Amino acid sequence: MEQYFPILATMPLFHGITGEGFTHVLRCLEAFVVTAEKGQVLYRNQEQVEYGMIVLDGSLHALLLNSNGGEHRICEFGVGQLIGGAYACVPEQEIPVQTQAIKDSTLLYVKLSNLLNDTSIGGPYASRVTVNLLRHIAMANVFQVRKIHILTQKKIRDKLLMYLESIGARKRSVLLPFNRQELADYLGVERSALSREMSYMQEEGVLEYHKNTLRLLQ
Repeated sequence: MEQYFPILATMPLFHGITGEGFTHVLRCLEAFVVTAEKGQVLYRNQEQVEYGMIVLDGSLHALLLNSNGGEHRICEFGVGQLIGGAYACVPEQEIPVQTQAIKDSTLLYVKLSNLLNDTSIGGPYASRVTVNLLRHIAMANVFQVRKIHILTQKKIRDKLLMYLESIGARKRSVLLPFNRQELADYLGVERSALSREMSYMQEEGVLEYHKNTLRLLQ
């Protein structure tokens, strides 16, 4: 487990934890490592989640499934990111998404509900992680509200502008975490319509892009 400490040290969840603190925290969280093959489903839609997952290597997608069996990609998780944190704290709740490995991946499973036990609350390391987890869940809530705001926009251009502004594309060039199809799924639009609108915006001098690198010019 120690070989993963450098990755954990970069995570907001473990901010303030050093040295032997990792050993104590991971023991408290009953942590263990799992390897997943490309395409493997880790969380299934509407199942109860007992453990959160931290990506140690590889990447995963979170997918919303509709009644017709279609998939809507809502986000991608890379190295160091926590998945299912809120649902792992309340395991009686069902997670509304399906999480799938998009390449061979290594994951650290952590039982975050243990942080809420009376025996853990008083521990210095566990209490630090609990504060960090609260901050993570708060930021995730901000992200979800922003996503709802984007999806409520009627025009593709407004959806795209709002998303790009949210990731800082007005100040600098940014590399999107999605390909064109995944960006269309995130915005809730058709890929062809998105590509057409982006071409118009580039011709009008509103947007500059090359492959997955974009920048707002106005």
